[in-house]
Amino acid sequence: EIATLLRITLAKGYVFRVGGEEFAVIHSFNSKDEALFAAEKLRETVEKTPFNIEGHAIKLTISIGVADYQANPSLESIFIAADKQLYK
Repeated sequence: EIATLLRITLAKGYVFRVGGEEFAVIHSFNSKDEALFAAEKLRETVEKTPFNIEGHAIKLTISIGVADYQANPSLESIFIAADKQLYK
């Protein structure tokens, strides 16, 4: 349900589960500010959306790290950079 909500919110790009509770979003943005705005929109959307789990409305929050593909030459370095940003 989280992946679907992220996909719908972004409308473009790719969303996939990395493992456990971690998801990755691959998307092309025109600027860092545009990427940060989209990340905040995703965060707010998840926070405001109750998920129906076995008849119970469950509210979730997420933390997001944004990394630039051009500054990171490998997939592993992108994940490391995003993870560092997540904790800021």
